[in-house]
Amino acid sequence: MKCFFLKILIIGLLTGVGCRSIKLGSNKDLVFLSSKKEHVLHRLELFNDQTFSYRISEGLNETTSAGNWKIAKKKLYLNSFKEYKSGYSKISAVGENKLNNEYFNLFVVDNEGIPLEEALVFYGNRQFTVKKNGIVLLRRGLDTLVKVSFLGINYEASLHDISSENVRMEIVPLDLKKMYFDNQVWIIRGNTIISPFNKKLFQQ
Repeated sequence: MKCFFLKILIIGLLTGVGCRSIKLGSNKDLVFLSSKKEHVLHRLELFNDQTFSYRISEGLNETTSAGNWKIAKKKLYLNSFKEYKSGYSKISAVGENKLNNEYFNLFVVDNEGIPLEEALVFYGNRQFTVKKNGIVLLRRGLDTLVKVSFLGINYEASLHDISSENVRMEIVPLDLKKMYFDNQVWIIRGNTIISPFNKKLFQQ
């Protein structure tokens, strides 16, 4: 019974109409689709436990996301789970601080700890190639940023507060099969929701 009234409340918020005009189906979830005339199809499902599933389909190619949603003041907010975030880097010190060392080792690895051999490192107006063991030897103090180019995607990280002899830079490669929504705001207009990029999805 609680889920039934929750469904009525959610649909009422999305449609902006009274409960008398709501048509409840057997499916407890809310489904929104892009126009069938479009070549690329979008599907958003809002579940009663306040999680969502999002899918973009273009032929055999699919891009997906999942996470949590909420509604406030006729706006829908989407926050993806962390595993859907890709295309970024993070840096950390390994071992004790040794500022007196003129050089430091930069370990360039992916999110599974595998060395990114042949990746390009840009530091202090110079270019380096990552060795098989994932290490590049860099001279301290030539720049505040270190940049890495891997599979045509550029990543960068700040060296501020990093004073260790060994530094680990972890690259999370861009995954085109995943989408990440960081509190993305959709506008609710009647039975339609509109993305920040003006993509319209219609309630089914």
